[in-house]
Amino acid sequence: MKEDFVHYVWQYQQFDISSARLNTNEKLKIISVGNPNQDAGPDFLNATIQVDDIQFVGNVEIHLKSSDWFAHKHHLDKNYDNVILHVVWTHDIDIPLPSGNSLLTLELKSYTYPEIYNKYKKTFLNKSEWIPCENNINLFPDFQWANWKERLYIERLEQKTSRVYKLLEASNNNWEEVCFYLIAQSFGLKINTDSFFEIAKKTSFNIVRKVAQDAIDLEALFFGQGMLLEKEIDNTYYKELKKRYAYLKKKYHLTPTQNVPQFFRLRPPNFPTIRLSQLAQLYVKHQNLFSDLIHIKDIEKLKDLFKVEASPFWKNHYTFEKESPISSKKVSLNFILILVINTLIPLRFTYEKYIGKLDAQNLLSFVQELPPEENTITKKFKQMKIGIKNALDSQSVIELKNKYCDQKKCLKCSVGHYLLKNN
Repeated sequence: MKEDFVHYVWQYQQFDISSARLNTNEKLKIISVGNPNQDAGPDFLNATIQVDDIQFVGNVEIHLKSSDWFAHKHHLDKNYDNVILHVVWTHDIDIPLPSGNSLLTLELKSYTYPEIYNKYKKTFLNKSEWIPCENNINLFPDFQWANWKERLYIERLEQKTSRVYKLLEASNNNWEEVCFYLIAQSFGLKINTDSFFEIAKKTSFNIVRKVAQDAIDLEALFFGQGMLLEKEIDNTYYKELKKRYAYLKKKYHLTPTQNVPQFFRLRPPNFPTIRLSQLAQLYVKHQNLFSDLIHIKDIEKLKDLFKVEASPFWKNHYTFEKESPISSKKVSLNFILILVINTLIPLRFTYEKYIGKLDAQNLLSFVQELPPEENTITKKFKQMKIGIKNALDSQSVIELKNKYCDQKKCLKCSVGHYLLKNN
């Protein structure tokens, strides 16, 4: 049993309302269940109930057990002073109030329709599948999928927005600097995400702009800040980088990251050496990258913006020490698409919200022009016959898996809600 089920039963009144009585055995009349609260505080706000001839207006808190009130320390939180009703699955203890009375409590277990509970157990509980509704998800109608995917995608963008706002506040509203942090992080890919982000954070963007007049200087800055110039290597290019970084470090009082980029378990084209060189070339080419990209509406122009190549040394190297067969070290189209989907679109979404000119429909149309991502999550959903035709579809099922399925929030999901109602 999860608390979400109790939320569902209360919100949609899936219980015998006509027979419902409180822990005090008084007759309960529900005038309004209240509005679900997505923020901190009680679960439902502005509910209205009637007990005998007295009407109460206030908030409703949901728990599995009455004693969870104390376990969650609500008795110490003033946000819960206006709770008029405690809705629980099992009533195991009275909750005393400062007035000397007990908090009014409704035990839903006693009144919930058996068929609802049985459907819930059958569909969502005791499941060992990849997702709880794996055997039923294909029953969800296609026309409802379209709306649910859009909502999931917007939720995903909103979560990224909060982080961008924090970075923006810390940088005194410098959008170019925030863009640099996020682009650098993206170039780190999954393995070196944190390391590349820290390299960017420890390197003032003002310094990047000054140093970007010379590509070797900027590479020296990034490699040095990433602690990749600590060895003694008999290599002219490496020695030049090391010398230049020593000068920059002293001039700008730099502190390198202690989170050194990793090579382990990476394909050579994704080695941090290659990615940092590409990042340097990008900022040599576009020192005002945010201004360049934020107004581009055409996907082809956006791709052109990121068509850069690592410096000549890397044509026959992946590391400083060892030569390799000659190959181009251009930023791949697949990497550009990942960058656009995971970094640039969320950044544009946040910027448009910030200036009060959000065109969500235009953004949705734009992301629907991009091909879908290929990963473990998208492949599994495809096996379940869920249509994934574009980047909006792939992003939405990633959000679905991570934020709903894995966390067993089945009854906050449109699919789960539909299955419980119709299965």
